Amino acid sequence: MEELPITIHGARVLVIGYGRVGRMTAQRFQALGAKVSVSARKYADLAWAESLGLGVEQTGRLLGWLCGYDLVINTVPARVLGEAELGDLKPGCLVIDLASKPGGAGESLG
Repeated sequence: MEELPITIHGARVLVIGYGRVGRMTAQRFQALGAKVSVSARKYADLAWAESLGLGVEQTGRLLGWLCGYDLVINTVPARVLGEAELGDLKPGCLVIDLASKPGGAGESLG
């Protein structure tokens, strides 16, 4: 978090995946005052997140929307952030991959 040029309070945070880890991560950042959105494949997960006051995005349709986030946290253990998606991030956006192998971020992140 020290890598962010802004504070968490008021930051735009995207949590990719809304399983156990994604839910807890979204709740924690929301409690810190971040503007949190979640990305999921299942409409039931999106509806649940929206009912809790979170923004929602569909995982397969992130391209074009990623540029609005200050912090992107992936919890999906599959490749969801390819080179095109990573190129869509705004400068200074921090990407944190919490997923087990193979992770969800492109090869360029290491």
